[in-house]
Amino acid sequence: MGRPEGYEGLVMAKLGTFHAKEAMVARPGPAFVSVPYAGWGATQTALHGILTALFDRESTCRGQNVQADLVRGVTALDTWAWYTEMVSVRWPDAYRSVNAFDENLDPQAPLIYPLLIAPTKDGHWLQFAQTEPRLIVAMLAEFGLSEILSDPKWVGFRRSRRRSCEPSCGRS
Repeated sequence: MGRPEGYEGLVMAKLGTFHAKEAMVARPGPAFVSVPYAGWGATQTALHGILTALFDRESTCRGQNVQADLVRGVTALDTWAWYTEMVSVRWPDAYRSVNAFDENLDPQAPLIYPLLIAPTKDGHWLQFAQTEPRLIVAMLAEFGLSEILSDPKWVGFRRSRRRSCEPSCGRS
């Protein structure tokens, strides 16, 4: 049976994915995300289920039924927006949810820039995943941009690194 056209978009809309990405468009309201996050997430959960079932079959000699769906697929990938919204709805006095960006489109969360997705001049897209200062420093070195760390707005950046981020070789 073929997949109904547009089904993934309906699932993502119902789950609020497009609302969570509203800062991607200049107009007010939700932003359509054409990347098949739900389908990709569903394939990954199916793959994990299949591999786990095969591994289990080695010791139990029994087969298993593995199922995956778009709802669980997209929520497995976008746990932050989904989880914070759920917690703020269930316990409004204990947790207040805020938008990812303020009215000036400045990010309200520390992971916005480290997980930046940006287009290049030649039409390709890049996604960065430098979530620790040491990774940002390494990326800047790789790009030949280490000199920007001497800019006053970066003062204290390297010192903000926690000891747990340091490579450990078992030496003190």
